[in-house]
Amino acid sequence: MTGHDSPDHVLRNRAAWDAMSAEYEAPGRRSWAAAEPSWGIWGIPESAARILPDVDALDVIELGCGTAYVSAWLARRGARPVGIDSSPKQLQNARRFQAEFGLEFPLIFGNAEEAPLPDASFDPAISEYGAAIEYCAAIWCDPYRWIPEAARLLRPGGRLVFLGNSTLLMLCAADEDGVPATERLVRPYFGMHRFEWPDEDSVEFHLGHGDMIRLLRRSGFEVQDLVELRAPEGATTTYPHVTAEWTRRWPSEEVWIARKRGRRGRRGRAAARPRGSCGPGGSPTVPGGPPGRPLRGGLLPDHAPEEAHHDEEPCEQPDEGDRAVGRVRLVREHRDEDGHPDRPGHEERPEQELAVRAGDRAEPVDR
Repeated sequence: MTGHDSPDHVLRNRAAWDAMSAEYEAPGRRSWAAAEPSWGIWGIPESAARILPDVDALDVIELGCGTAYVSAWLARRGARPVGIDSSPKQLQNARRFQAEFGLEFPLIFGNAEEAPLPDASFDPAISEYGAAIEYCAAIWCDPYRWIPEAARLLRPGGRLVFLGNSTLLMLCAADEDGVPATERLVRPYFGMHRFEWPDEDSVEFHLGHGDMIRLLRRSGFEVQDLVELRAPEGATTTYPHVTAEWTRRWPSEEVWIARKRGRRGRRGRAAARPRGSCGPGGSPTVPGGPPGRPLRGGLLPDHAPEEAHHDEEPCEQPDEGDRAVGRVRLVREHRDEDGHPDRPGHEERPEQELAVRAGDRAEPVDR
């Protein structure tokens, strides 16, 4: 069920995850011990999903880290991760695992919607709920607050990678816990934002694809990829809200990959966007700020900045590995150091949207 935006979701979700932390300690330990990263409730290995960028020697922020197993994966790949989470008990588990596995990196108690960290401090930012279902920003933080905050934290050229429930699953998911999704749409697509469930006190956030694309672009990102995860043959999960049979036909989870616009400069000296410029309730740095109007039907908040021009983004057909996870990869024009097209005769074009039909090649469609 959807409802109006309210700042109470931070405290409600913190209390819910503190209460559930013991339940997720064992899954968190298994993820820490895993030899290879895996994604989502179906445990799709990174070698098949190909989601993580090269993070060697990069500063990485994990938004809503929970037990911080993603940060542990990144540290083993040469990154310098920092994890932030709003649940003290989840962070206690994370510190216990750090000692158990002999891997140290900073863990911060805080809210991903207003992180107590400097501007332009990180290269990638990652949020993933995974097999251990963590309190990640991608689901339990308001996207109109945490995505602009991620843009503030990233350096130009830095990637944002986040995994959550697919939009289609949220349209088909039952209100009751333990009841799997069916083929029937049970709630409207337009106006998706805040979700509350009758048997839980936590609050989730999910957007339609159009609203998500517009939010990312207004926050300073270029969308590079949308990976729709498909359950492998024979996969199982302990979560009852969706079946493997359903997920073999439709995606239950999706991964957004976006890149912050701008040229890379010296570390820590890049210009940063102000906090919360796309949030519906004023700057998230001001606790209890005035509530703005919620997004409905794709409308943006009154104070959202004008959207910048972008170039046509044609798509290429996915290869066999991409089809396994439902990937459509964007092919961007080559540009010189000043951001201009480097192909002779190529002119700037107004923004266009992509329409993708099942089995068809993606084509740009004028608005």
